[in-house]
Amino acid sequence: MLDMIPPKKESQIGEKRKEIDKIDAQIVRLLAKRFLCSQHIAEQKQYEGLPVVQKAREKEVIRKCSENGEKSGLQRTFIQKIFNIIILESRKVQKREEKASHYFDKKGKI
Repeated sequence: MLDMIPPKKESQIGEKRKEIDKIDAQIVRLLAKRFLCSQHIAEQKQYEGLPVVQKAREKEVIRKCSENGEKSGLQRTFIQKIFNIIILESRKVQKREEKASHYFDKKGKI
């Protein structure tokens, strides 16, 4: 069946796949950058004595991202699922940071 695809169309598919690969790499870099920010936020929350989970902020992030997704033609539920996963992972990052910082005082000393 694949043998029946004309070479030009196959080339177009290959080009689009390369484009998708580049986009995927960007998504991964952006997620890494986001989790690094989460780590810094965890440090500040620890310093200020704030809890890791802040439901109002999480709801606001999901709401804004869902609206932005809809404006871009994406399904609201799809964006909500993705950001629920991202937020769950951010919590894990922040909780790991919180556990690691128990050995230090607010000035970073043991």
